[in-house]
Amino acid sequence: MRRAVHPRRAVERNRSSFLLEAEGRILLFLFVMFIIACIGDAGTAQAEPDAGISSRRIAVMDFATNNTPEYYSRIVRNIMEVTLFASGDFTLVEWEHIQEVLQGTGWEGDGDMNLQNSVVLGNRLDTDFMVVGSIDRIDQYRINARVIAVAEKRILIAYSRKFSSIGELDRASEKMAQDISGDIANYVRTGEVQRRFYDSYTIRCGFRGEFINPIGRYKNLVNDGFGAVFSAHVDHLPAENFHLGFTAGMRRHSGRRNSSDSLRVFPFMIDAGYSFSLYRRIMLVPEISAGIACIAMKHGYLPGFNMFPGSERTYTEPIVSANLTLALVPSRHVTMRFSAGYGFIYEPAGLMQYVASGIGVQFVF
Repeated sequence: MRRAVHPRRAVERNRSSFLLEAEGRILLFLFVMFIIACIGDAGTAQAEPDAGISSRRIAVMDFATNNTPEYYSRIVRNIMEVTLFASGDFTLVEWEHIQEVLQGTGWEGDGDMNLQNSVVLGNRLDTDFMVVGSIDRIDQYRINARVIAVAEKRILIAYSRKFSSIGELDRASEKMAQDISGDIANYVRTGEVQRRFYDSYTIRCGFRGEFINPIGRYKNLVNDGFGAVFSAHVDHLPAENFHLGFTAGMRRHSGRRNSSDSLRVFPFMIDAGYSFSLYRRIMLVPEISAGIACIAMKHGYLPGFNMFPGSERTYTEPIVSANLTLALVPSRHVTMRFSAGYGFIYEPAGLMQYVASGIGVQFVF
């Protein structure tokens, strides 16, 4: 004999099913937006360069070396030339032509070129912009670079970036060249120079979708869940390759014993991490986060959460997590991030532990 379903319970089940379906669609929409944004940025990077920009000529000089090996200068110049040429934004003055002109000027090239020398040489090279600078070492290495606007006879933009060993030289040089390319292109289009918070700092903002797998006593309470997270970070703060920032998100689980039960977690955390370069555009990023979790529990009308039928409860608890992220950098403005980690919510009765995996996109400013 079939048991009749209580009308209120049927409504509760239908409502729970509707909410799960709606939240699933929201997460799918966010993920699709991530992919579209990434493809859009990649498409922009591969688009035909603006004729007004590509007609501009740029020359990269040997960098002066102060307490550093002389061959560092050639490495930096070569990497910057390749990166600027690959951008497709400018006409690059060939190094062989620069050497021919240098021989005719009597410039020995044994020191950092000042503004006057750069303007004179830039006019002889018939170039619009000159990239000059130095590689210095006191306790750490530092690349200092200046972009000279030849026609205006002034320093347009200056950059400074630290690195600790020769193994980081290529990444530091490539990143600086990408910044130079983007900043000059913006200047040609708008006539304005973008002032940075600090030359070596970058800001990243983005989203990621998460799959949450509860473990221990947490798993006895709820099923696996999904979430969405917004993040914002500042790179190279407080030191090179470190970052600080915050994340805010939402996670949802259904009750393990009763699908009409629901548990929502809203984590707000401060993040700190360090980026290890595996290759030029691939990084491994361990990260520690801590903050508070706002928790909302809702109980239906069947056995499940230890609460009164139809009741709700909200409270806050500390939350801590440790994550390991593989970061891929397809372009200077986009970072794809694949993460996995462990975390817990502290409750007086015991830890609510979980394992999380996620995929997301961050945009670099």
